[in-house]
Amino acid sequence: FVRGGRRLSRTRQEDLLRATRLALQVPAHAFEYEIELRQGRGKLNEAAYRPVVEALAERPRSVGELLDLPELRRTTLQAVELVGMLVSSRQAMPLLPDEATASSAAAARFNRAVAATVRDQDVPILVALAMPRPGSAYFLTPAEVLAYDILGRDPGARPQDIAKAIWPTVKARGDRLHRDGRAIESDAEAEEFLAERLDKMIRDEMPIWRQLGAM
Repeated sequence: FVRGGRRLSRTRQEDLLRATRLALQVPAHAFEYEIELRQGRGKLNEAAYRPVVEALAERPRSVGELLDLPELRRTTLQAVELVGMLVSSRQAMPLLPDEATASSAAAARFNRAVAATVRDQDVPILVALAMPRPGSAYFLTPAEVLAYDILGRDPGARPQDIAKAIWPTVKARGDRLHRDGRAIESDAEAEEFLAERLDKMIRDEMPIWRQLGAM
């Protein structure tokens, strides 16, 4: 019998944190170095964090790999701060160990089923898709889910073709699109607007989906 919590030793904590793998959940160009903290807004040391963000943009990495980057050896950045700042700001997420990760094929089957509900049922404004590597969800709008489904089957699909394919379903759902505060009325303008959004999604979010094991 032990009274009270048993804390990890600093060495054990450091070892576990260094072994944790992280993946970005925002595009590198959209990473915010000024973040909201409980005490107010704070600014991350860009000289230390920018090399971390650039490394994570290439692929998921362990915290140990990140701390061993040449640019970080001259900083005081510690594992607990690095994980705390990236994860609490929701700009990166920890990944499960490989042996605990569901297969991408299983996630793809689940996500295809979710996409089918978007076509056939009244679903919420945001829809959760399975991301197997973090063991978590990634939220998209119904239109984005439909586009994700097409891209899962044809990663090279053009935004214009995707927009043309999904607009009838989006329209039938009663979802209204707005540009500059004005409701879009014509089908042609709606498809053009969707194509613009999808082009950005393909550039910014598809790489994240791949890193999270959902594509």
